[in-house]
Amino acid sequence: MSEKHTPGPWVENGNSDWYPDRHEGQGDSSWVVIRSDTADIDVAIVMEQVSYWNAAETMEANALLIAAAPTMLGDLIEAERMFRWYGDMHAAKPDAEKAERNYAMADRLAATIALATPTSETAAGRDV
Repeated sequence: MSEKHTPGPWVENGNSDWYPDRHEGQGDSSWVVIRSDTADIDVAIVMEQVSYWNAAETMEANALLIAAAPTMLGDLIEAERMFRWYGDMHAAKPDAEKAERNYAMADRLAATIALATPTSETAAGRDV
């Protein structure tokens, strides 16, 4: 699998040429910039309408989750490999029940990874 996303780590609240570090109270919306430390570019702008009571907390939580995405994806890929390895190990013992549990978790992780990694099929009709 080749990674097509901007290299991590990403950081919440990075400086930007286009947006200030953190901007609150501009009309009825606020935003936080997500930047790539490696590529030194903006990756995402997380915006929230400030018209509801927990907008700042929601925006911060969303920004932190997005900023952690490259690290989480890397960890999911490693965990999927590990569960497959344990599945193979238990299948060779043989311990079919433990092998199946490990393979099932590896399959779940692979499905989650697929949601975040574009392929030529999933990218059809989209710019990725």
